[in-house]
Formats: sequence, structure tokens, C-alpha cells
Amino acid sequence: MLAALLASTLAPAAIAASDSRPVIVDLAAPATQEQVAKLAAAGLNVGAVYRNLPAVSGNLPQGRAADLMALGFVRGVRADTIREPTAISETGVGASSAPMVGGNYFLDFIDREKTAATGAGAYVAVLDGGLVPNWRDYLEEHKVRVDLGRSFTGHNGNPVPYQLENDRGGHGVAVAATIIGYKLHDKLETGQFLNEPATGVPGDYLVPGVAPDATIIPVKVCDNGVYCWDSSIYSGLDYVVGLKLGTEANGELKGAPFVVNLSLGGPSSSAAEEALFTYVVSQGVLVVASAGNNGPYPMGWPGAYPVVISVGVGGWRKQWYGDQTYINNQWWMDDVAEDAASIDEWFMVWWSGVERPDLGQELDVVATGRFMLLPYLYSGKATPP
Repeated sequence: MLAALLASTLAPAAIAASDSRPVIVDLAAPATQEQVAKLAAAGLNVGAVYRNLPAVSGNLPQGRAADLMALGFVRGVRADTIREPTAISETGVGASSAPMVGGNYFLDFIDREKTAATGAGAYVAVLDGGLVPNWRDYLEEHKVRVDLGRSFTGHNGNPVPYQLENDRGGHGVAVAATIIGYKLHDKLETGQFLNEPATGVPGDYLVPGVAPDATIIPVKVCDNGVYCWDSSIYSGLDYVVGLKLGTEANGELKGAPFVVNLSLGGPSSSAAEEALFTYVVSQGVLVVASAGNNGPYPMGWPGAYPVVISVGVGGWRKQWYGDQTYINNQWWMDDVAEDAASIDEWFMVWWSGVERPDLGQELDVVATGRFMLLPYLYSGKATPP
């Protein structure tokens, strides 16, 4: 989960009247039609009206914040800020039917082999940059419900359907690959630093993810794969809560296990936003978010909210070597010793966001992040044959 986040202190829940828009208007409950009309009359150019969340997005002219705050049902007005993706964007490709890579250190480190849980029956909504046009070259198609995917990168978080499979960075696909696995077209690289195949034998492979039987629902909330506005993120959360409650997709997924993955973050926070995430979790939707990449500075939000499961980035001290004494291309498939000493082989990557208890932050999990995708990052081994 990688990219740059800016360190910051807590941002105020309400913005000054002279601040520029766009804004998020926090309410006591999801807005009624009458309340939307009053917001418009008070000067708000209404954007997205969330069906399940106590907020509305929009644009507000200078000097009109006090008019909105005078409405009894308004709890606050704050800037619609931008978050940044915090996972890598490189992805690998290969054939749709291929042998599974047996072992790899990133699953071994979390004792993946000791649980029978595979994510079967669970849905993971990846709120990110969407899908690249050729995402089927990277992911197994039957594990991705693109028919339930949505794009909310329009103005103030409004839907733009044709953008879902039009990402250019690959960040969302890389995140999905970490969850359900990916296809690796392994080959010999003449003239490269590590010219041997990543698996030892050239060919097409499937590299397992942490939840190989889960189902991905791609939700695009990052425009151009970079600009992740709060209003777009909230539209994505609103949609997922609707899926969980049965008010979306004709009730097909009502009551199903849901996880939201947010490999993104930013320096701003507020009590109102924390309450919004608390509400999402209260509806039975587990929220997981990146701790950020600006270490050793504080974690970013929303990952730093206690109700959100935050994930920092760790690494293996035997990276690039494994059990060998020389740099080798198959190190990532080496076994991690099952003894107390092996815990010392794990380390916190320097650029991972760190918790600041004095800011109310709590880091929950440290995982391998980008290193899971190393077989094809630098050598181009996953490019099509």
C-alpha cells in the first residue's frame, strides 16, 4: 500500500465562510427531499445526495457557509478534500488457465496455510481507480463482478458509468491482485539484472492472493487514478452500504459479508467523517484502509480512525536473497521458518505511516504491501508473450 501522504494534524469539522468550495455538508441523518431543497435555497449547488450516509456534497459560493449552518439539520460544513492512492500500480498478465504457484513468503508469513478461510462468499469492494481496459489479462474474470461495479468520479461524486474500465494507472487492479491473486506470465529476461524466471521455469502461472475465493466489486472513486475526492469516496461507501442493505442491485447481495478496501488516504480528518465511517461499520461493512506512505510521519486518514482497520507496510529481511547467500529471482517463493527467531526477519518499512496515539491513531496490521507483487515489478516478466 504505497504512495505519498502528507503529515498533518486534525482538520476542523467546519470551514470558514471565506474558504473555497467544493464542500461536504454533514447532517444528522440522510437528507430528505425537503432538506435538499432548503440546502439549495441556502446557496448550496447540490451534488451527490447520499441515500444511506448523513451527508450531501456540493459547491458553495463564498460567504454562504453561515447560511447552511443556520439550518437546524446541518451539523457542519467542511472542505471536500483529495485523498491519494497508497498502493503500487504495476500489474502482471498471463493466460486464464495456469498452474498455481505453490508457496510464497508473503502468505507464509501470515500463516495463510493454517486457516481454511479463503474469502468464499465474501465481497470486497475495492474503492480505488477502477479497472484498466485489459484487466482480464491480470485477474480471473469470474472473481470480479464488473456488472456491479460503479464509477463515482463525476462532479461532486456523481456517477460516470463509462469510466469504470478506463483506468490508466493500474492501481485498483494491483489492489485486487493482492486480494484474489493474479496471473503471471513468467519468462527469461535477456540482459536484465535478474534474468532468470521468477518461478524458475518460464510459463503461465496463477499467484494466490490472501483471499483467493473472495469476489471483487470494483468501485472507481479516484479520477485519473490519482484524485480521490471525499465526495467520490462517500458515494462509493453509500453504494456499498446499499448493496449490504439490499437497496441496490435488486437486493441480490442483501446481508452478504462485505469488506471495503481503501488503499488511499490523506492528511485531513474530522469528527463528522469519523462518524460517517462508524455508521458504515455499524451496518455490517468492514472497512480496511492504508496507513499511508509518509513514514516516519503520522498515519493518514481514514486509516487512522479507530473504527477502520489500518494496514501499514512491512518487509522481509531476506528479500532478494531468501535462503540463499546471493541475490536470486526465486527468493519470494522461499519458506519462512516456523520458529520464534523468524519474527526478527520481519521489519516495518521506513516509508510506512506510523501511529500517533496523541492524535488518536492506532495501527492495526502490518502486511507485505507492494512486495507481494515483486515477481514482475522491475523485470517486466509479466508482460504478454
